[in-house]
Amino acid sequence: MSVDILTNHIPLPGLFKYVLLVGTVNDLFVPSHSALIEHCKQTVNSNEAEGYYTALINNVNETVVASKRLTALVKYTVMHASSKTSRFQQITGRAG
Repeated sequence: MSVDILTNHIPLPGLFKYVLLVGTVNDLFVPSHSALIEHCKQTVNSNEAEGYYTALINNVNETVVASKRLTALVKYTVMHASSKTSRFQQITGRAG
């Protein structure tokens, strides 16, 4: 089963009272713009990405705005003060 994000609204964020998105520029696996559901520098000026990525972002934002629960969407960017990459991997649970 596939869902077309361009034509179908998936109202999941709007089903909650609070939605908290946390991103960090230190993360090597999930870019902060993906975690925060925002445009990155490359997609802001790109015509190709304008359709799909903008539709995804708009669908998420519209479900929050149209929510009957008055959903509060909060976005945080977290900066870790870690001098060693291996220590950062331990903090995020990726090191063995």
